[in-house]
Amino acid sequence: MYRMSLMLIMMALCQPVVLPVNANAPLATRFAQTDSRQSQADRLLEQGTQQYRTGQPTQAIATLQQALTLYQALADQPKTVKTLRNLGNAYYVMANYSQATAYYQQSLALAQKSHDRAGEAAALGNLGVISINW
Repeated sequence: MYRMSLMLIMMALCQPVVLPVNANAPLATRFAQTDSRQSQADRLLEQGTQQYRTGQPTQAIATLQQALTLYQALADQPKTVKTLRNLGNAYYVMANYSQATAYYQQSLALAQKSHDRAGEAAALGNLGVISINW
């Protein structure tokens, strides 16, 4: 009798569980939202970079601020470092060296904190250029 009960329990435990199709919908939705925000931030970063490179630094600053907000919400440190640096570049193009320096310093601090050597080197290079021109 004991063996039969144990066997029935084991069979019940080994039965496949059929989940409804939308059982993972909340998780899938969260991934889709994250992908969507990441894609949006990436597009904004590219657009802002193109704007300051084509002589539209004021528009670039507004665009890059939007990208920065999204990257910070996503906790994407490498892209946050890059966006901060590009904000510095936009201010540099406008000859607003104090604002450019502030953004380069933020970029440097975050790059150092996250052990992003390339981001650190880029920020230090930008700060060096400012020190020559300011």
